[in-house]
Amino acid sequence: MQSIYQYYNLEQIQNKKVVCFGCLEAQEFALRLLGQDICFDYFLYLGDEDYCLPHFMNKQIINIEQLKLLDRYVVVASYRELEHAYQIFSGTAIEQHIVAIERIHPLISNASNLVIYGTGTRAGRVFESLYGYADVKMFCDSNQDKAGTSFQEKKVIHVSELSDYPKDTCIIIGSTYYDEIRDTLRQYGVDEKYVFYAEYGLTLFSNDGYKVSYPIKSLLDLIQDCKNKQIAIYGESGIVNKMSKIFSNLNIEVQVSLGRDGFEENGTIYSLAYYDLQNVICIMTDSYTSAAHDALEQMGLRETQLAWIENYNSFSVSCTDRAYNCVLDPHLGHAHIKDGEEYSGFVKYENITFGDSAPFIILALGGSTTSGYGVRQKPWSEYLSDMLAQKCINHVIYCGGTDSYTASQELIKLIRDGIWLKPDCVISYSGINNMSIFSKVPFVHYYQKELYDSLNHSIASSHWGKMRGVNYGVQPDCDSFEFWFSQIKMMRAVCDSLDIDFKAFLQPTLCSKKKLYKGDEDLDVMFLNGYGIIKENGKETWIRLKAEGADPYGKIIKNAYYFRESVKKVKEAWFYDLSDLFDGIGGIYIDPCHVRGEGNNMIAGKIYEAIQNDLKQR
Repeated sequence: MQSIYQYYNLEQIQNKKVVCFGCLEAQEFALRLLGQDICFDYFLYLGDEDYCLPHFMNKQIINIEQLKLLDRYVVVASYRELEHAYQIFSGTAIEQHIVAIERIHPLISNASNLVIYGTGTRAGRVFESLYGYADVKMFCDSNQDKAGTSFQEKKVIHVSELSDYPKDTCIIIGSTYYDEIRDTLRQYGVDEKYVFYAEYGLTLFSNDGYKVSYPIKSLLDLIQDCKNKQIAIYGESGIVNKMSKIFSNLNIEVQVSLGRDGFEENGTIYSLAYYDLQNVICIMTDSYTSAAHDALEQMGLRETQLAWIENYNSFSVSCTDRAYNCVLDPHLGHAHIKDGEEYSGFVKYENITFGDSAPFIILALGGSTTSGYGVRQKPWSEYLSDMLAQKCINHVIYCGGTDSYTASQELIKLIRDGIWLKPDCVISYSGINNMSIFSKVPFVHYYQKELYDSLNHSIASSHWGKMRGVNYGVQPDCDSFEFWFSQIKMMRAVCDSLDIDFKAFLQPTLCSKKKLYKGDEDLDVMFLNGYGIIKENGKETWIRLKAEGADPYGKIIKNAYYFRESVKKVKEAWFYDLSDLFDGIGGIYIDPCHVRGEGNNMIAGKIYEAIQNDLKQR
């Protein structure tokens, strides 16, 4: 198996501190190095302003001044960034420490006939990555209908036409269906010496030669969550050994490494039962299967302990479709439901074991930061239930939080569903999703817009009626904070009209923290593009994007600060500002808005304080 990249000069980096040139833009390069068992120690940030020292992929980010203090170091860069590195450090002592270790494979860079197999997004990315480094002559596809068309202004041929070209024609598989395409090329007699794969994320090969690719986002989440945790890795032995080595190279210790012979599961998974996995994250290198999931659950592993690398997410569990289903909703865009729910779209937490008093019924509304569906961390509604139980208060909490809901969806859900649950108290915990609204019609959820735009296209091309376009209503003439608070006030009005107590809370976010603490900085880099490069008038400049603002998070960051300042003007007894809740604490956030269990416990504590008087009156 040949990658389009080749590594050389590796003897020059042995026994030296290896520094990757760049931060976020170096992540794919860093993963390629890890896949080749090439270790590195730091990422290099090129800005010159003062900043805290965060980590990325569990490796420290250093600036140029810290770089100069290192003893016996080398700076390495991807094939695309190497020239830039030489330009930055030209004429300085650092220039002598730059070592070129990555290049496009010579067979590709020198090929007189170079073909990319595929005509999709992945093939387009391969073409762009090779621009200026190799001369792609054409594209190839298995679909006969695409033969004779063009892609990226290059001719597209059918795979059968490859026999008309020289035997040394190089073919790069620009598709996720690598194994199938490789078999197809074999059938047409293509010499595998001239077949290459393009790496995105982390690419590994099993002992049987199967190619496995893991998404960057899943890997970064997993690396972030596995720091200082006990880890077990299971799967095909070749992949397991490589993943164990990668975690070791990232200074993350693996307690259990269990591999099996063959790419298919053969029952070896039950050998995990011989290990103490009570406090272990079990990382699965295989693709998800219900059989493996059931086997792990039979061994006593909790859902939150299971981590399939191919779809790992810090916030949600490995296989959320086992926990709930996401369905279309005509009023809300989408909704979550699961088997056994008393009321569709609501997770129920209750304890009515304290005497004969009627339970205090709470309706909790919000986005994913409120949701109880398929989450790794215990939600604040469940912590609140625990607190009420400790006070021997009979209660029922209907948690209606749903990912991506804004205050508008909360309002609709309250009117359509919530009031029929006859709550004593309605709690709205929100903010972040309204900070990120880009639409000019914020009352319409983007799921709804996608659905109706698609329907409109289908109807317009049919003979049904005279439908022409979609009406999304009046565009509000106000800013994002004013719109958010207008929806909150409408919820308050609905509750007032029905004699239901109402409490609203502006949630805290990583984006609006006054100061970043240990742990926060790493997330700032991962999610908020904390450090990066911009081009102005052809000149490249390094900036700290959190300070300058950059899409897609630039607007969220700006609005987060704006919400935090604007909310100071609100003087309503039913409204609570929690935007400063985690100001003096680090390591609470999973990402820019979701928090770990201890954070949800603190949120529940503040909400409990707010409803104490209502509870006493009961």
